[in-house]
Amino acid sequence: MQVVKGDLTKQQVTGIVNPTNTHLARGGASDHIAKAAGPGFAKNCDAVLARQGSLAEGSSGVSQAGGALRCRYIIHAAGPHYTGNLSAVTALVQCVAFGHMLHFHAVIEEKKRKEKKSKEKKRKGKERKGKERKGKERKEKKRKEKKSKAKTF
Repeated sequence: MQVVKGDLTKQQVTGIVNPTNTHLARGGASDHIAKAAGPGFAKNCDAVLARQGSLAEGSSGVSQAGGALRCRYIIHAAGPHYTGNLSAVTALVQCVAFGHMLHFHAVIEEKKRKEKKSKEKKRKGKERKGKERKGKERKEKKRKEKKSKAKTF
């Protein structure tokens, strides 16, 4: 995990956090993310709400990214409005912790996907080499058969 200074929408990361309210209403950073994500952003937010309903303060929902965003996921974090209430700070900490957990889960899934792809590539390479070897053996066998037939005449 690292902190990067710059435009959130231009980071090539697994996921970015969209600070929002319980209804995923746009405003501030959320508007900036929505503009970069394009028209699919609203559909993705609607999908989160359809799947989970309104988010509780301190909770989050995850959607696919899109448009010009270079990340795979958007974590919509329903942050509390801090009014001096300590439970609001606790909810915010829980929300951030959940975002971290999602990030690590995504990293693990990406690693598993890459390992599976690598194993599949190795397996196909071995199959290809085996077929090439068998093909060469067949050609060599045919050549020897022709040669032996030529000697018998």
